[in-house]
Amino acid sequence: MTKRDLGGDRIQALVDRVLPCRRVIDVGCDHGYTSMGLAQREDIGQVLATDISGPSLTKLQEALEDGGEGWKIKITCVRADGLRDLPWKEADALVISGMGGGLVRSILEGEVNLSRSCRQWVLSPQSDLAHFRTYLASLSYEIREDMVEEGGKFYTLFDVRLDGKIQPDYLEKLEAGDPFFLDYGPDLLARRDPVLLRKMRKDLAGLEDLERKLSARHPEKRGDKQERRLKEVIEGKKRLAAWLGPDR
Repeated sequence: MTKRDLGGDRIQALVDRVLPCRRVIDVGCDHGYTSMGLAQREDIGQVLATDISGPSLTKLQEALEDGGEGWKIKITCVRADGLRDLPWKEADALVISGMGGGLVRSILEGEVNLSRSCRQWVLSPQSDLAHFRTYLASLSYEIREDMVEEGGKFYTLFDVRLDGKIQPDYLEKLEAGDPFFLDYGPDLLARRDPVLLRKMRKDLAGLEDLERKLSARHPEKRGDKQERRLKEVIEGKKRLAAWLGPDR
């Protein structure tokens, strides 16, 4: 098998997070870099790479041909919608990234027997993180979070262990319904994760810029909607600044 530089901290983080196992399903594999990264690991047996897009799978299949027999032995490509109609009825790990939180949830719930057969999910939804955290917490599995920065964008990774129990502190913070913890994540906040702190600084700068723009309009011309938005921005800015403290 030809060793490849599959690039990108985000993909490498996904690959590294998967525990040693026999079978991994990479849902929505797209270009296949995550699948190939997993296949390069000697402690992972087989990878099932799935995507609803035929062209995406064709790109991966072409890459496998260029990589020699070793790639084709470890990776099986299947065109599929989520986890539906797959040749495997069980797996050890599930990787899903590059989709909205709602879609990731629908994939996990669409084929419960298959998704729950795994002992680990490595998930990186691109949006709706607050609702997605609430959903994961409702399942009561152990949840570990990481954050990766790549190209000026920030990606949250959820390492869900189905054989573990959710941490009481994590659950308590989410059940309180505080948007701050729902948006940024109890685990990342508790650790003062350095990548999260960079994201928070960027968010704070964005709120400060928005406050200046909204404040530039005369109060009588702002209207009720903009006035409410200005108050929300000011409160959000204060909360971020207070949390960052000396790390600001």
